[in-house]
Amino acid sequence: MLLLVHGEAGDPHVRLAANIDYDIHFIVSVDVDNSRVLVGLFGKVDEFPAFEAYANFNGVTKTLFQLSPPTGNDVVNLLGLANVPVAAAASFP
Repeated sequence: MLLLVHGEAGDPHVRLAANIDYDIHFIVSVDVDNSRVLVGLFGKVDEFPAFEAYANFNGVTKTLFQLSPPTGNDVVNLLGLANVPVAAAASFP
């Protein structure tokens, strides 16, 4: 199964506020031979703020990624599209 998650959101109370953008493709598959569920992702996020993703299966949660913004980045780094590549994977026995 492939799922594309696209997001862009800004502060509706601030005129001309920059959007926080992300485009992530999630891939979920079943490895029947080894009795595992595999979860992966790839895509791009903005340079600010922090981003994170987790996968949960049968009550077990695994961290896919946690990404803090580089030191000194702030709302100015929200201009433009998401441009920081992210990729991760986890398996559940």
